[in-house]
Amino acid sequence: MSERQRTISLTDRQPIQIRESEWPVLARASDVRQSTEPALHALYVRRHSTTAAALVYAVRQHLTVGRASTRRRGELLEAGADIVAAVHRVAVDCEIPPEITQRCLASLPPERVSSTD
Repeated sequence: MSERQRTISLTDRQPIQIRESEWPVLARASDVRQSTEPALHALYVRRHSTTAAALVYAVRQHLTVGRASTRRRGELLEAGADIVAAVHRVAVDCEIPPEITQRCLASLPPERVSSTD
């Protein structure tokens, strides 16, 4: 059985292909808007299982018949980079609604904060 792979579109660079088992989803949020212009919005964060590099990517797809369009944006981050800032950049660039961005951020693992007593 072959390992599942995924191609991720990145902003201002060529797409990358990953093995999903090596890049588990760390956080995600999505929504389908049913309005005058129905659209799918999705925002993901993945972290490499051994290097701790991160991927932040988003998809916005208009679902109107005759006006279907898709916008994809993403960033590949080195280990230790600011994931929260990248989530905001990618979400704004892909026109992801703020409430979906906040849901994605809220689904990130909690940051450990030590007391200085």
